[in-house]
Amino acid sequence: AITEWDKLGFRVRFSPPVSLEFSPIKEKKLSDTEAHIIILQLEVDQIAFRVTSATIKSNKIQGKRIMVVDDSHMIRGILSKVLIENDAMVETAEDGLLAIEKYQSFHPDLTIMDINMPKLDGLEAIVQIQAIDPKAKFVILSSSSRDDEVVTASMLKVCSYIIKPFKAPEFLDVITKALT
Repeated sequence: AITEWDKLGFRVRFSPPVSLEFSPIKEKKLSDTEAHIIILQLEVDQIAFRVTSATIKSNKIQGKRIMVVDDSHMIRGILSKVLIENDAMVETAEDGLLAIEKYQSFHPDLTIMDINMPKLDGLEAIVQIQAIDPKAKFVILSSSSRDDEVVTASMLKVCSYIIKPFKAPEFLDVITKALT
């Protein structure tokens, strides 16, 4: 602050401060955050500072290999962006056949799978990938919520079933839970 004031032509100098008060602020906590007001006695009267500190939660997605399978280029792009912003390694496929092929070389920790796709639907792709890797983890992301598809997904032991449209925070929560 002093440097900025100097740039504006204000000559400001402070003596060493003396702390008069240090008190927590009672606020609705949205995360692991603490806020305090610090009042310092200075020769220029008083200045109140608001100090906020936050504990950064560990990112369970960071470094994880996640494959996004959806026939919509836009959906693949949105999901990839969200995952990459959270430090995941991402591979994409636009249909079930390509997903099986890429699964074998990418070895994802989690696959996000659409159901209705050309060439091979997502549920059949899951069956074939599970034949290759029985420990494979899946989250279904579909605009369809037909009872038979939900039951089949449950029988295939998918981690979760998300209906489009979705919101990024909820999507990240589901992905985080699936990876643990």
